[in-house]
Amino acid sequence: MDIVLPNDLADYVNTLVKREGYSDSSEVITAALRHFKAGRPARSIVMTPALERLLQEGMEDLHEAIPTSDLRGK
Repeated sequence: MDIVLPNDLADYVNTLVKREGYSDSSEVITAALRHFKAGRPARSIVMTPALERLLQEGMEDLHEAIPTSDLRGK
C-alpha cells in the first residue's frame, strides 16, 4: 500500500522516526492507525423488520414529538 501525505504530515512522521525511536515511517503510521481505531468504537446498524416498523411509527407520529429537554424536565 502506498500512502501520500501532505508535506507537513510527512515532515511530522519523519520527525517522529528521528526523535521518538520508531524504526521507520510505516511504524509511525501503524501506531497512529491503531490509536485511531482504538478510539473509535465499531458501529454497524442492521435494519431489522422490527426496527423498520418502529422507525415508521416514529415518522408517522412526528407531529406529536416532544423535545428530549422537555422529557428531562429542563
